[in-house]
Order: sequence, then structure tokens, then C-alpha cells
Amino acid sequence: MSKIHILLTFDYEIFGNGTGDVKGCLVNPTENILQLLRRYNAGATFFVDVCLIWALRDRHNSAALQKLNYHPLTLMEDQLSAILSEGHDVQLHAHPQLINAGYNGCGFDVNYDHWRIIDLPYDGDNGGPSIKNIISEGKATLTELCRRSRPGYRVLAFRAGGLCSRPEKMLLKALRENEIPFDFSGSYNFKSDSWPGIVDYTDVFTEPEPIPAGENYNDRRQCSDLILFPIYGALYHNFLSEFGPRLLEKIKKDDSRWKWKKKRPEGANGNTSIPGYKPKPPERIRFLSRWKPITINFYLENRIYDMIWCAKDAVKRYAGSGKDIYMVGLGHPKAMGDLSQLELFFQWIQNHNRGDIFRFPIVRELPDHPFVTTRLQELQYMTEN
Repeated sequence: MSKIHILLTFDYEIFGNGTGDVKGCLVNPTENILQLLRRYNAGATFFVDVCLIWALRDRHNSAALQKLNYHPLTLMEDQLSAILSEGHDVQLHAHPQLINAGYNGCGFDVNYDHWRIIDLPYDGDNGGPSIKNIISEGKATLTELCRRSRPGYRVLAFRAGGLCSRPEKMLLKALRENEIPFDFSGSYNFKSDSWPGIVDYTDVFTEPEPIPAGENYNDRRQCSDLILFPIYGALYHNFLSEFGPRLLEKIKKDDSRWKWKKKRPEGANGNTSIPGYKPKPPERIRFLSRWKPITINFYLENRIYDMIWCAKDAVKRYAGSGKDIYMVGLGHPKAMGDLSQLELFFQWIQNHNRGDIFRFPIVRELPDHPFVTTRLQELQYMTEN
């Protein structure tokens, strides 16, 4: 029987520019997330930045790290063991700018030329980082680390840092060579023109559902066993779509949910500034622009109405097709200082789970899903014809 599968994923990382305290950005907020998941019996997958693990190992004996009253790598390893022991999953994530980065006491001195994994050479013949080595060595690092607490652990999925996976040809080649069948780097209707995280997925998806990938994301003929799972998104047509819910809250004299603002966890000290980056001035808001459709993506650190908007869209698509729907949600512990909205979303799911259609699977369960075997059959048919 088909279901709506809500894949909760969290990027286990510090800030992209190398700043951020591991305890404040990762360990403490992740523990709060785990407590919430326990309360609602929901599974989640944590995409762990192996480049951060390597950077901490390389600087293990540095004077700056020795001044801390704890060792960040030990805290991370202990928490990852707890994540697996509680039935959640750990998969591969990488921010190459952290490779060989020095630690200055306030953060890592990152290499902005290595921000996007796809800008690296495929082979590391010159001794520097490469796409092939990051994927293969990252898989080896996570496998060794996770099998301490889960002997049968396997790396099945990868997410590129900053979702920067395009052009994807060499990255997909590396994933196939390392037998990693799932790519979680995509996002429905997502585009960023901001340096250094330039990426565009607007030509990849016609719907916010997983797609098979061949030599690139748009290749449907020469496909193998690699599937791209995008962050879920739903079209939001205009401000009148929210008029009803907002008016109801006003009538109840309870608009606290609308006043809610995302905030960092206590102790998540760091910044997001990128040297040399100048943001574009905001475009003038015209009246007609309020009527243009935009995409609301399923971000777990946003307000409840955005998450519910995506869930209702998934319900409509499920009712119209009767097939499995996969809702990939993305969250960052370093940005999740207030979990009240995510908790309200869990409560909404409980209240609207008629027919028991909602599930919270983790990545390691995906190979057993009929969806995956069906996709592979479709690929075989397409290849033969």
C-alpha cells in the first residue's frame, strides 16, 4: 500500500565559513532534536560533514583546540553513536572548503575556492582534494566510525555541501563507483546566484518527486541505479492562499505563530559572512508580484504553516495518483534554537494521519521500498526501448 514518506534530514555541520562552536552548533541542538524525535517516535537521517571530522582530526593536538574545555571530535563521535543506537541514520555530507583548514581559535580558515565539490578535479593526482577522494574516503570514514555501534552500517546517500552538485556528471560518476545509490543534493525549483554557492535546479524537476539519474540529472536514457531525492517543494500562488488561516488566528486573538521567528540555539556562536560577497539590493516589490507563484520548500527550521503547506500539497498529490510520495525535509541544528514549530508539525501529522498514510522512514530503509524496485524496473524498460 502506498504512503506519504516524510524523510526528515538534518545537515550535521558548523557554519560554511568555518565558524561555529561544535558544542553550541551541533551537539546541544542535536540533542534537543533527538528528544523531540523520541517524543513523537519519528525517525531521522543526519548527513554528517566528513570534512569537519577530518579537520578536527588533523588539528587534534593544536594549541587552539587544546584550550577548549572539551574535545569536539569526541563529542561528535559519541553523539553519532547515540543517533544510530536510537534507530536513526547517518549518511555522507561534505564541505570541501574545510579540507586542510587551519584552526585559529575562533574557527577554521576555509578555502573558498573549494566551496563546491564539483569545482574540484575528479582525481587527486596533484595531492589536493578531489571529487573521487572525498566520496571514497568519506565513505570509508563514516563506515569505520558508524560500525563501532552499528556493525551492518552502509553509506547509501550523499548530499553536497550547500546543495552545490551541478554540473553533476563527475559527482554522479564518483557515487556510482562507490556504490552510493541515493543523491540528496537536489531541491525542487531551487536556484541560488550567490557566490560561492551558485546552483540551479529549476530545469531538473517537473514535480517534487525523486527521479532516476543517468550521466547527469536530466539523462533518462542511460540510467543505472542512482536516484535523486529533492528537498520537497510546493507552489504558493499568492498571499490570498494564507488569508483564511491568518484571519482565523486573528479571530482567536492568537497570532503568536505568525510572529514566530527562527533563531539560533543558545551557544551557536558563529557568523555566515563570506569575504568579498556583496548581496544584491532587494528588488522593488510591485503589486502584481504578489500574484506570481513561488515555491515553499520543506525546511524543518521554518514556521509551521510552511511545513503544513508542503504536507497538504503531498496529500493532494497522493490522492490524485495513489502512489508513494516522498517528502524530503531539510534542517540545520545550528539554526534550530526553537523547535516549537517542528513540534506543532508533528502534532498536525498526528491529527491528520487518517488511514495511517504518513510514515517517517530513514535512508537505510529506502532499498526495501517498492518505489526503488519500481524505479529500477522502469529504468530497465527505458534502456531496452
